[in-house]
Amino acid sequence: MDLQAPENFSLTSPAFDHGIPLPEVRRGRLFAPSISPALTWTAPPAGAIELLLLVQDPDVPSRKPATHAVTVGIDPKLGGLPEGALSSPSPVPGLKHGKGALGRRGWMKGHVTGRARLDGTYEIA
Repeated sequence: MDLQAPENFSLTSPAFDHGIPLPEVRRGRLFAPSISPALTWTAPPAGAIELLLLVQDPDVPSRKPATHAVTVGIDPKLGGLPEGALSSPSPVPGLKHGKGALGRRGWMKGHVTGRARLDGTYEIA
C-alpha cells in the first residue's frame, strides 16, 4: 500500500511497548489466543476523517510483508480502541475489517496525510 507520509502522530498500547515482544495473548490463533490489544493515539493531522489500521509482518521470508489485518472506518476522534475492538463483529461501530491484500494497492495515494507506528515482535521457536 502507498503509505508514504510523515510519522506525525503516535500510536501506543498499554499491552506492550514499541519494539518489544508481544504478550502471548496477542500472537494470533496459530500460536495463542488472538485478542487485539487496546490502542491509543495522539491527535492525527488536522482534517483526518478516517484512520486505517494495518497489521503487517515485515520480516516474513517473502518479497513483501505479510498483511495480517486491515481495519478501516476508524473515527480519529475516538483517540483509541478498546481491547478486542478488532474482533468480528467489532464492538466499535463503523469498523470494517479485511484480511490480507486489498486488491488494488494504489487507492490510498494522495489521501494519506500522516501515519503512526507501533511495532511488536515475536519469534517462532
